[in-house]
Amino acid sequence: MKSGEIIEIRKIRREISKKYGHDLNKLLEHYKELEAKLKTLGYRFAKEQAR
Repeated sequence: MKSGEIIEIRKIRREISKKYGHDLNKLLEHYKELEAKLKTLGYRFAKEQAR
């Protein structure tokens, strides 16, 4: 059984994807812009690890 929170997160992710026409490049640009905006507000993100 899936929790209500997981269902809500998936719903929101589908809505965002639909907004950008399910285009991976547009989605990536959206998330990069969102990350940059959040950084200006003081949010910190985990650093990428080398593979």
